[in-house]
Amino acid sequence: MEELKHKGMNSNSQYMRFVVDFHNMMVDKKITLAYEGEVTQEITKAFTSMTERNLEKVEENGKIKKKVYHVMVECLQNISKQHHMNTASQILQQLGGNKFIAMTGAACFQDNGKLVVKFKGSQKANLMHVTLREDDTYNVTIMKYRGLNIKVVKEVEGAYADMLCPIFEKATGLKTSL
Repeated sequence: MEELKHKGMNSNSQYMRFVVDFHNMMVDKKITLAYEGEVTQEITKAFTSMTERNLEKVEENGKIKKKVYHVMVECLQNISKQHHMNTASQILQQLGGNKFIAMTGAACFQDNGKLVVKFKGSQKANLMHVTLREDDTYNVTIMKYRGLNIKVVKEVEGAYADMLCPIFEKATGLKTSL
């Protein structure tokens, strides 16, 4: 509702008018679903279940139904994968991007939107996980791993972007810039 106030909709009647108009536009254009947000595994399952139910109602060749279903699933998976890659890339940029990699010798990976950083040169730690939270802050876990043993060295929840490098530097003793 707060977002709608920014668009000039400051009463419930204006909001309801917007909802009705939006619904009518969707019906006119034969749009079954509109979704804005992260495409998670749960959302993918919900979309695929809904698609299966809707395809059962359509009188069409079974092979075509199957192709439509598989193309939709692949599209959802690609959207989800792209979102996660963009998130990890954004986190790496907050750390300094290529300068961070050059200064720390880090190898960076993404794991479901989490940035995984493996690095050398520190006696204290050699692995960091950074996750973007919904409130646009970060969870940072810095660890020392050797073989199958993993020891958490530093864990910070709700860190702001400008805190990422100082957290890393303090926990590892490594510099992220000249």
